[in-house]
Amino acid sequence: MKKTLLLLVIMAFCWELKAQCPLNQAVDFTVNDVHGEEIHLFEILDRGQYVLIDFFFTTCNPCQQSTPIIAQSYELMGCNQHDVFYMEIDEGDSHNACLNWVNTYGIEYPTISGAGGGTSICMQYGIESYPTVILIAPNRSIVIKDLWPISSTQTIINALENQGLEQHDCGDTPTECEAPTPASFIASYSGLNEASLQWARVPEAQSYNIYRNETLVANVAETGYVDNGLDFLTEYCYTVTSVCGEGLESSPVGPSCVTPENVLFDSDTVHVVWDDNGYAPGVFNITNMTTAPLEILGYEFTDGFSVECQHNGSDITGLVIPSSESASVTLHVDAPVKTEFYGSLYLNTSFLEYQIPFVVEFNVGVDEAFQPIGIYPNPTNNHLTVRGHKLGKVTVYDSLGQVIDKFEVDGTKLDINTSLYANGLYFIKTHEQTKRFVVNH
Repeated sequence: MKKTLLLLVIMAFCWELKAQCPLNQAVDFTVNDVHGEEIHLFEILDRGQYVLIDFFFTTCNPCQQSTPIIAQSYELMGCNQHDVFYMEIDEGDSHNACLNWVNTYGIEYPTISGAGGGTSICMQYGIESYPTVILIAPNRSIVIKDLWPISSTQTIINALENQGLEQHDCGDTPTECEAPTPASFIASYSGLNEASLQWARVPEAQSYNIYRNETLVANVAETGYVDNGLDFLTEYCYTVTSVCGEGLESSPVGPSCVTPENVLFDSDTVHVVWDDNGYAPGVFNITNMTTAPLEILGYEFTDGFSVECQHNGSDITGLVIPSSESASVTLHVDAPVKTEFYGSLYLNTSFLEYQIPFVVEFNVGVDEAFQPIGIYPNPTNNHLTVRGHKLGKVTVYDSLGQVIDKFEVDGTKLDINTSLYANGLYFIKTHEQTKRFVVNH
């Protein structure tokens, strides 16, 4: 009698030390349940649902006791239509044995038999004791490693509500198709003229509308989108709106704005002045707005024109411009005729290799034609100085081509207060010349 009592005490003690799932992060799997429906774990998590998994086997007595309780909580939590998705995974049993189990206990959520992949999944998750009930959050972390003991339905409900999940009737129809939180929406440049978007999937959503700068550009069913054909000098802001079923409201997430890494050439035109004393050099600035050093690989011009580009008296080939810094380049010309010609700078950045084309124009006589304007500092913070011969009308545009400021200047110098300008790319135009500058507070 004493030996029997001791054995019962030892068994009870061992049950209290029931093993938990040893993992912190979920392992993905794709299998078919006993009804032939495909179950892909990460797809369920990516649409924003938690996943409750009951690991069991059919002849396990504690499993037989807990399964009706778990099935009742499934109905109270909305029958896989809302916050949480239930499934059960068998260890070691055949397809037919699990079908008999489903019919015996009236299981309506997916059941994966041992022969259908369940045994392998149990091994992946390190399950050593049955039943083991775990809960996986949408970020794929295992937030409950073993819900035990399961004494009542309320035990399960309390554990799920502690994770922020809510009860729903199985017949409930969601009245709002909520969008993911802004923190889950990421837009980034993934290559030349290309932006990549990612966001969390909404369970009730049928598809998603993609807006670029408030204009609808696509409708997709996936949780990602690649936008092509962008101007790598322009900032873009994206918004994703879930498109729900009939009678459901949709709500947007975002915007998330992206500005690509780029190199700014301060004018599309370099002016070289010619007068009786010969050629005066043209000058332009290169600003490195990437996050890594910029190297000038070389340059070339229209055949027949001898041109040297120098920085501080040395050829610019091989010149390295640190991130967020500028370099002034002097362009020396020996040309057979005084007519415009074309050139290109070849640049190498951490973002990509590309070239910047530009035009060289001759102005005959210092007093007979306008002089090229100069702007500094660039990038600027709270003020920008513009210098040029008889500036006249000066207009500032943002990167979308909208007028930000207008000035009438009777003189050669203009100081612009940029303290109220948002960070970004701007254009300044006067005398039909256009120069780019960047505001970075």
